[in-house]
Amino acid sequence: MNKVMQSLNIEKILFMDIEVVRKTKELDINSREFELYQKKIRNKETDELLPSDEVIEDYKKRAALKMGYTTIVSIGVGFVKDGEVHIKALNEGSEEDIIKQFCTICQSFDYICGMNIIGYDLPMLIVNGFRYFNVVEVLPDRFVTSGKKPWELKSIIDLMDQFRGTHYANCSLDEILYHFGLNSSKTELDGSKVSDEYWDNGVDKISEYVKQDVFANVNVFRKMRFEEIFENFKDKNSFKVEKLPLLERLYQNNYLSDEIKVEIQDLIKKKKLTVKDKKNLKDILESSYIRSTFMASDDKATVERKQKEIEEFLKTLI
Repeated sequence: MNKVMQSLNIEKILFMDIEVVRKTKELDINSREFELYQKKIRNKETDELLPSDEVIEDYKKRAALKMGYTTIVSIGVGFVKDGEVHIKALNEGSEEDIIKQFCTICQSFDYICGMNIIGYDLPMLIVNGFRYFNVVEVLPDRFVTSGKKPWELKSIIDLMDQFRGTHYANCSLDEILYHFGLNSSKTELDGSKVSDEYWDNGVDKISEYVKQDVFANVNVFRKMRFEEIFENFKDKNSFKVEKLPLLERLYQNNYLSDEIKVEIQDLIKKKKLTVKDKKNLKDILESSYIRSTFMASDDKATVERKQKEIEEFLKTLI
């Protein structure tokens, strides 16, 4: 772990892990999904398609690792507050509901931490979220991996990358736990069994499993900083994280989202705004939305785009 990570305030970090299953319990050989999956796993040397039984078996075992063939059924989130670890499994409602809950919670944290989250969890979450809504309107830009250079991902702490450095080989969470002399988090379930568990028994056991993985991530982070590990965590399956103030969210997310627009409209209610009121509101929004500091400054085109967004929004107000 580098020196920057050593100095971070752990209370500003959201620890996470997602649990993903294959889209369907049994792959229908007459479906479009079967046709696409068969092409995806074809013999790369001969370009020949595999027999149906091999395709079905591969789908059961490995589809949850492949984008486009998955459903997120639980997201574990955790944070440290006053020397205690609080962890919750998000598993209520649809996949859309779960992803939206996670994105909202993210707004209250400066950093996000997990195992292989740059290579798997965050891209999978964003891609699956785009089935339902514009994820980047809700997920803070600092946690969006798409189109980013490595040095633009400073708010994302990927424990696999921190552990292996520039070494080429991947490693598992279980291997890192073993390296540090920590107990495995895979006591009753492991990733290879999650899909079958979900389709046979539902999400309950998976949610307990994801919380253990999040707790393991917290302790790996502590070990990397030569700090004492936590012995247990508070299971907060009903905790709520307060939203940041509206203007702070506008600044941090760098997006004038529909959610923020609705909040402003609710604050104004039926009040008839004068020209001066709109000018003051425009100045306030621009000061929060348009970056003009030495460390982060929008280019001319971005400034003009944001000014136009604000002007169009102000036209909708009474």
